[in-house]
Amino acid sequence: MTWLALILTLLGSSSSKEPTGAVAGRVVDKATQAGLPGASVIVVGTKKGTMADLEGRFRIEGLPAGVYNLEFRMIGYKPLVKNRVVVRPGRTTFLEVELEERPILLKTIEVKPPSSRRSGTPP
Repeated sequence: MTWLALILTLLGSSSSKEPTGAVAGRVVDKATQAGLPGASVIVVGTKKGTMADLEGRFRIEGLPAGVYNLEFRMIGYKPLVKNRVVVRPGRTTFLEVELEERPILLKTIEVKPPSSRRSGTPP
């Protein structure tokens, strides 16, 4: 009976914890290859994500083994989605992500000096 209890305990403990892996890498400017600090990295469809460090590096741990889509965003750059990123148990998947600059377009504002004419004063 003790062997049966031991086997059931081992089976129960191994199935209660999902095997996990990680995704890590670097987010860079496509033109200059400079790291993009503060770029956001989101695992689409989950609540997991992170921000790149001062050199553009990121790491997301504790992802159950599987296939994910990762979204990369940074102000002034086009968002990018890397589809079908494979996460394997006990391993880290490395990515080098290049974001392309996208200028932020604002409405034109015309600034005029105040009128020097006063009411009733000839020009």
